[in-house]
Amino acid sequence: MLRMIRVRRSSTSTLAAVAATAAAVAATALVPASAGAVPKLATYRASVVVQGGMTTKLRHDTLATCAPGQAWLSTNTVDMDVRATVTVRAVGDVVGARARRAKGIEHAGVISDYQESNACAPAAPVRLTRPSCRTFTLPTMPMGLGSQGRSAQVAFGRTGGPSQARGACDVPRITTTAGSADLSLLEHPGSGLVLPFDVSRSSFRTLGRGKKLIRRLRVTGECGAARVRTGSAVSSLGPLDHGDCTVDGTFNVEITRLR
Repeated sequence: MLRMIRVRRSSTSTLAAVAATAAAVAATALVPASAGAVPKLATYRASVVVQGGMTTKLRHDTLATCAPGQAWLSTNTVDMDVRATVTVRAVGDVVGARARRAKGIEHAGVISDYQESNACAPAAPVRLTRPSCRTFTLPTMPMGLGSQGRSAQVAFGRTGGPSQARGACDVPRITTTAGSADLSLLEHPGSGLVLPFDVSRSSFRTLGRGKKLIRRLRVTGECGAARVRTGSAVSSLGPLDHGDCTVDGTFNVEITRLR
């Protein structure tokens, strides 16, 4: 029998922190050199491409002998092909950039493997309703690029638009075993997605014109204990863990300095 998993009700607080980092970098750029030892500032235009997606599978099963019950597999997915041009400001240990209207993200929910059980004669069967989920394109949303610890992160925060159906199509909370990832499928307004990648903050300051920073983020495991690995090359993590709810995803992040 499935143990119910608490559904995320996340906010955009992490994205706000990334935006604050970008604002702090901009403010630092205004400090005159005579004010003291100011770290070297790098400011340039860059393209940010985030591609990939993540899927959760949640099993529901209340089937019973001679009693009403239902079973199904709820599959929810976020897919993205986001391309934005931003102004990167990197100074000291701080990196910041922000796109106000990132687009190219879709959310899909599907019910499959549906089964029913019901009352046995002479009792009258109970009418059961098969659940259904929604699929929709997300509206534009803020995207932030900022420093996190010794590396960097890309963050998305929903502010409006459609929402996935409640109940059978609820997306379980995704909790990671370690790291700075904050994972969701952006299924409701107010939800956020933070993707860390192992690029040092100094790499942004020294990135040459036309050069790229490319990294991959891999997510696998149980929804309550997802494993997150980052790197330019990621070895196979093996099959998904057994359990009622699993998550599997891959995101590629590419940052190119334009000038």
